[in-house]
Amino acid sequence: MKRLTSYFVVFLLGFNLLGCISTANLPNLASGFNELENGGKDFIELKDGTILEGEVTKNTLGMYLGKSTGSIFLNDKKYSGNEIMAFQKDQKYWRKTAYNDFNERIIKGKISGYRSELLTYNSTLPKRGRSFDYYLFYIQKGEKGKVVAYELKVLKKMIEDYPPAVEEYTKYKALSKKEKKKSGQLYLDDVIKTYNKQ
Repeated sequence: MKRLTSYFVVFLLGFNLLGCISTANLPNLASGFNELENGGKDFIELKDGTILEGEVTKNTLGMYLGKSTGSIFLNDKKYSGNEIMAFQKDQKYWRKTAYNDFNERIIKGKISGYRSELLTYNSTLPKRGRSFDYYLFYIQKGEKGKVVAYELKVLKKMIEDYPPAVEEYTKYKALSKKEKKKSGQLYLDDVIKTYNKQ
């Protein structure tokens, strides 16, 4: 029964993932400049934008796709995941995505980048076998924009108001399939870097 349950959880996670985003269209996202907020100190940001400073003493928030469970404790006071939009702890900034999970920011700029780990569970491994599979990447335009899946069509829409970035994107689109597979990611990184330099 335990094995059946674990595989069922994996199935639901995969189904939820495919329902939200098309993984075939998700490129990687290189880590870049990521200045911390509030001087690197712990804080939480509520849904209404209120910033509460202090020490994050406990965190049980869901960090995986589709998770909205858990809570966070600031100065030993409990806040549910539904109350929180973002938080910072241990020199890392996390923000809620459009898919209701929290992801670590790895790039800060006019276009910010985030990532989350996609995990599966296997009851044949010790302690029900939590296994890291790969990262999922997300992007956000502006400080208050939604954090959404990093897809090419989304990136193209975000940069259309800045011609130099559009020019970099055009260079990527002109690559052959072989060239995209070999070095296309470098071109996409340049698109975001160019947009963030303006």
